[in-house]
Amino acid sequence: RFYDGVLVHSDPAVIPLETSWPVTPDVAAMLRYDGFIAAAGGEEPGGEEPGGEILVTAGGGPVGRRLFETAVGAARLSDAMRWRLLVGGADAGAQCERVAELAQGLPVAVEPVRADYRALLRRCAAAVGHCGYNTAIDWMRAGVPGVFVPFAEGGEVEQTIRARLLAARFGFSLVEDGALSPQALADAVHRALRIGRPTVAGINLDGAAESGRLI
Repeated sequence: RFYDGVLVHSDPAVIPLETSWPVTPDVAAMLRYDGFIAAAGGEEPGGEEPGGEILVTAGGGPVGRRLFETAVGAARLSDAMRWRLLVGGADAGAQCERVAELAQGLPVAVEPVRADYRALLRRCAAAVGHCGYNTAIDWMRAGVPGVFVPFAEGGEVEQTIRARLLAARFGFSLVEDGALSPQALADAVHRALRIGRPTVAGINLDGAAESGRLI
């Protein structure tokens, strides 16, 4: 009774609120979807690296380490493809050294996250990563084939819900946390490459301006 409306930070054609929260008819009448907020255009151009790589991104710590080590194992099973692992987090330096040592002799480049990440994303063959909000938006905006590996430790369900919906709607590949292995990831990457670039036109990515308009 204290509110005139509820701003929902999503596009209802992609992920409506009721997928993760109970919505009564009274509340439904108050919902105002503002769309997603995507990074502004004009990202720095990519470097001299060729396109066609498998681009893997994750943060630091044990969660990121697991994905990067699994990606190295997948690269070992798919040595005809080039892989680029971009490591985030406060421990990126140490993580890069550890993963690079594991990847010796493989077509795998390991480096900290770069400012031209979105430019790399636009020209890679496929992307691999968790299904956090920013990752999902970047992939949809770039229209890149991808494999979501949603974070699901400690009973977390947000990324899994998002990844399943995006996989069903746009054809992204999905490897759920409990099924992650080098072979499963390699198979999912090949599946993403066969499916090709998803069609994601019509999604509302102007959330900042729409929020202001609604308010």
